[in-house]
Amino acid sequence: MAGTLPKGGVVVLSTSVPPDMAAAVGRRLAERDLLMLDAPVGGGPVRAAEGRMVVMASGPEDAFARAEDLIAAASGTLHRVGTEHGQGSAVKAVEQMLTGIHAAAVAEATAFGVRAGVDPQRLAEILAAGPFHIPSQRPLGIVGADLGHVMDAARRLAVPTPLAASALQLFTMAAAVGLGREGDGALARIFDRLAGNPQEG
Repeated sequence: MAGTLPKGGVVVLSTSVPPDMAAAVGRRLAERDLLMLDAPVGGGPVRAAEGRMVVMASGPEDAFARAEDLIAAASGTLHRVGTEHGQGSAVKAVEQMLTGIHAAAVAEATAFGVRAGVDPQRLAEILAAGPFHIPSQRPLGIVGADLGHVMDAARRLAVPTPLAASALQLFTMAAAVGLGREGDGALARIFDRLAGNPQEG
């Protein structure tokens, strides 16, 4: 596709890729005299349907100037992260890491609450109504895969990520027992089994 664009054209890279990959794509496009914005998106299907996606973009000022109207029409919030390709993808990776860690923490805490005698449905309602849980709205298999890619990038950067590593194991266990297509709430079933909590269904 890049070969069909005129010189000075702008490519908006909105897929979730590792920061070093986004940087490499930007360099290859620059060799063809093309501009690029490293602009992954977040917000889930609800915001996408409403045109309120969050865009985390980085790239040269010329690329922002030329693509600004397009991004504004397709998103609700634009964060200009920096001028280097890979910076937008790095912020997206941070978001993916926090999503996985947070979902794992909520599952662990929920299993504790159930073990302590709280009705699971009531506990879920209370957590959903408060600031404790921000559901990812994505299947566990996808969240786990995203987290795995982030872990790979962290290893290449020699960044220790013990919490994300623990969360990734939980997502791996969920996939192993057939929960990969379910949402965040299904993670608690892993801890329920370990804690001996009553199982639904």
